[in-house]
Amino acid sequence: MLSRNQDPRAAVRTVFTWSYDQLAPAQARLFRHLGLHPGPDISTPAAAALADLTPREARSLLSALADAHLIEPAAHDRYRFHDLLRAYAAELAHDRDTEQDHRRARESVLTWYTHTAHTADRQVYPTCTRLTTDPAEPPHLHPHADRDRAWDWLTAERANLVAALHHAVEHRLDHHAVQLVDALGFLVLAGAWEDRITTATAALQAARRTGTPDQEANVLLARGEALAHLRRPEAEPDLTRAVALAQHTGNIHLQIAARTELGQVTRRQNRVPEALRHFKDALALSCGFGPGRWEAVAEGNLADLHADLGNHHQAIAHGTRSAGLRHAIGDTDGEACALAAVARGWQGTGDHHTALTHARQAVELGRMSIGSHDETLAPPLTVLATSLHHLGHVTEAVACWREAARIYRDKGLDSDANALHQHIRTATSLPNDSVPTPW
Repeated sequence: MLSRNQDPRAAVRTVFTWSYDQLAPAQARLFRHLGLHPGPDISTPAAAALADLTPREARSLLSALADAHLIEPAAHDRYRFHDLLRAYAAELAHDRDTEQDHRRARESVLTWYTHTAHTADRQVYPTCTRLTTDPAEPPHLHPHADRDRAWDWLTAERANLVAALHHAVEHRLDHHAVQLVDALGFLVLAGAWEDRITTATAALQAARRTGTPDQEANVLLARGEALAHLRRPEAEPDLTRAVALAQHTGNIHLQIAARTELGQVTRRQNRVPEALRHFKDALALSCGFGPGRWEAVAEGNLADLHADLGNHHQAIAHGTRSAGLRHAIGDTDGEACALAAVARGWQGTGDHHTALTHARQAVELGRMSIGSHDETLAPPLTVLATSLHHLGHVTEAVACWREAARIYRDKGLDSDANALHQHIRTATSLPNDSVPTPW
């Protein structure tokens, strides 16, 4: 808060007050409401939701506030505050509007963010199963023309969506918090693991306050998945608890998803019998469930595990089934993963030419992935590099390893990047300090 008695920059306050006093009532009301917004900037549609305006009305009022130098343009149709002006707007809202006004504004903008995020998420991940199926609609919908536009919106609004979830938890608007968790899967694709962990940790309070075991399981699953990707030991307790809660409620989707992640955790720890059990349980649960995505995931995981174990023909069989299911539902990201597993199987048989064909197909599909997700592009590149190196194409193999290493490094997966760095050293037969870092 800016105190008249304690703030040494009283002249600044005087300027703010003079500018505010020149505003028309509608402009002044929007300015105060902007002080309630949790994120670092705000788009015109979000401002409209916050202040119960049409987008056209909001655009005109925001332009007037910018002309008065009370806000500043941040990008096209997007504005931000100077920190002192944000504090001033929040103070005015506290002094001149009622708590009911504050709650209505928060509910409105959170409804807008939640619904718009879910709309975007469904375009980016059309095959995913979600716990939230019908978030409340705001008065003015914000559709996304296609998958690329949806991804652009999610990435542009990332900081606001994260702030919105924390804001919902802080103000005990728990239904928004738990629904936003379901729409923030793009954080995984963006490699924003810490954001995924902190938002899920915050939402866990909200989920437990709702008293809904499925919501708690869903939040634990989100956090456990991120922790697992960062190889943190806290992942397993979260995922184990998620399985138990999902079994208690009979939620098949959450059981499959949590067992799938537990399988990945135990596989990375070389706990093969447990990983095999989790993947087989996931496959048994997924047969006939939904459009086939979870069955494809389970088949793909079994393919990778059998490739690890040297069961090459089983890896090829499971991977081929996974690729077919993925192709049928239009899941190009998953198809890339499955084809990489098939390529690994063929490598194990010694047929690197056939492996090369599948690996190149996997890389081609992986390049279509939004965000070049580490599970979509980096593994196929690594598999491709292995066969290229075996067939004597060292330069191309090293280029693939370098690209995969950069992806892993960008995603914070340093151990994976370092392993590929070692492959490069071995392939080029140079001492450790002679090979340029591949990121």
